[in-house]
Amino acid sequence: MGRPLSFGVASVLTLVLLTPQASAANAQGLYWGVETGDTIDYKVFNHWSLPNPFATMNESFYILVNAVPTIPERVANVLDIPLPNVTLYWKNGSGMGPSGILPSVVPRPSIIPSLEILPVGNWSLMTSVILDPQLTHGVEIINNESMWGGHATGEGPYDNTTVNAVWTLLKSDGAWNHWHYIITNVTTQEEVYHYEVDRLVYETGAIPSLYLIAITGVLIVIFIGIVLILKYRR
Repeated sequence: MGRPLSFGVASVLTLVLLTPQASAANAQGLYWGVETGDTIDYKVFNHWSLPNPFATMNESFYILVNAVPTIPERVANVLDIPLPNVTLYWKNGSGMGPSGILPSVVPRPSIIPSLEILPVGNWSLMTSVILDPQLTHGVEIINNESMWGGHATGEGPYDNTTVNAVWTLLKSDGAWNHWHYIITNVTTQEEVYHYEVDRLVYETGAIPSLYLIAITGVLIVIFIGIVLILKYRR
């Protein structure tokens, strides 16, 4: 019975070591879906109907995750959520500057959270602390199987304008998925400003890393089992 028991113990230990752990989650189930060194690719479109040094822009950029902080055991409000240390780069490798993704010539609307990446695992909590109805009047919450975010309309930053804003993050890793911010002239219905960001997803046909880890773990357990069985028969 000793050797079969050894096989069982080895199998369990191998699976524990190779299975992605949720031990990093806090008491509310929050954990990071990204790791240090991760890069996430995007496409940004920016257009003004008025003369401007940035009249039209259609470029690619990426976010580099420099470090992810420890999440507090209890998150009660948006100030409790730590932000990963990230840097935004244009596709050619040059930095995007301190203004970030939204050009400094455009007023940053309060209805759009300045959060590139959020913890995953408890989106109900994120809704209550970030999209609190008392703090974000008129925001329609977007919360489906794959995405989380918000949709809001309101008075624009310029005279006689309205703004339409949508932002979503992927629930799989908590990073930006889509964002658009459109300013429209109320009288002419012309788009005075259109700013849109979309995440680039490459269909490579590769096996997702979590599945690859699981498959590797199963194969190792099978290999250990075969070795122990052959040794036991001898």
